[in-house]
Amino acid sequence: MSKNTIEINSINLLVENCSIIDNGNINEVPNHLISISGGNLAFIGKKQLKIYSEECENLYYKIKDISEYFSQKTFERHLFHELIPLLKRENRIATQKDFTTFLNHFKNKKIENYQISREIYGVYFEKQNIILGNFLIINTVINKQIFDRFKQLCDDDEIPKFLIEVNVLAKDIIKANEIATLKFEQFENIIAFIVGDLSRKRNIKILSEIDTSAEKIFISSPGKITHKNNSNYSLIIDLDDEKINGQQNGNDTIWKLFSKDKNTDLEKRIKNTIEWSGKALRDDNKAETLIQFMFAIECSLHIQPKNSIINSSILSLISDNIAFLLTLSRKVCKLKSLRLEFL
Repeated sequence: MSKNTIEINSINLLVENCSIIDNGNINEVPNHLISISGGNLAFIGKKQLKIYSEECENLYYKIKDISEYFSQKTFERHLFHELIPLLKRENRIATQKDFTTFLNHFKNKKIENYQISREIYGVYFEKQNIILGNFLIINTVINKQIFDRFKQLCDDDEIPKFLIEVNVLAKDIIKANEIATLKFEQFENIIAFIVGDLSRKRNIKILSEIDTSAEKIFISSPGKITHKNNSNYSLIIDLDDEKINGQQNGNDTIWKLFSKDKNTDLEKRIKNTIEWSGKALRDDNKAETLIQFMFAIECSLHIQPKNSIINSSILSLISDNIAFLLTLSRKVCKLKSLRLEFL
């Protein structure tokens, strides 16, 4: 049996459920159409569309050598423009050799270190740079090197005052941006947790390509800066404040924890607790906030019994109560939604 039987079966299932059709010979409207050299790759029918969606995603995440460093979009582009058209035209199924060749196309690419920077709102400091964990926050007004770089690359005379930058390892610029987006969201959650403002008046905003609340957004990658146009933030957070990264309140430990590549089970739970708490402190939806805080409590308490500092019966009772409240909260949300639809 092939060592990649599951992956090869997924590829063959995709081959079986698609057709190559000429540009001028589309008699039936396909559910999904991919333009390829010399024609189109079509998935016709709801069943075929479901197979396309499920198998693509399963295959992408199954192959860690690809999903870790490449975007799903890049993966699908090579799959549907190279491998599957080849198999369809040769009227055969994929072999281990085909899969190895396909995999090597990605594995042979060089890992690159991308510096991804985006504009950050709701912060203030008077130094050139501030480092918080793996994040570099830059004051472009004082940092002449960054200012000059933007002056050369940016078409607009208006340069962002504060930037946040993170280094990302990837083999694909799209994947690098995806990883950076997750890291920047993580930063927002950490800051929200540290500030702990239940009024939600003190928060930050890192602008992204999909942000609909933006007035001006800068996406910085090697050799190029693109931008769009606003942001919503309120009271300014002073990143010079010792509370943000101070030893006295333990926040320096938080940044160190999020900077580590590998974490223990307890450390992972602490990180999840911080992130869920941060999300709750940023969310204006009260029902969602309740659920997110419940997740945070569950993450912090649900540890292995032998390592737990809480009696197992008490831990079980807390978990049961949280589960009950989560279920109740979801029912309330559903009833509110139905009521709004009725009105």
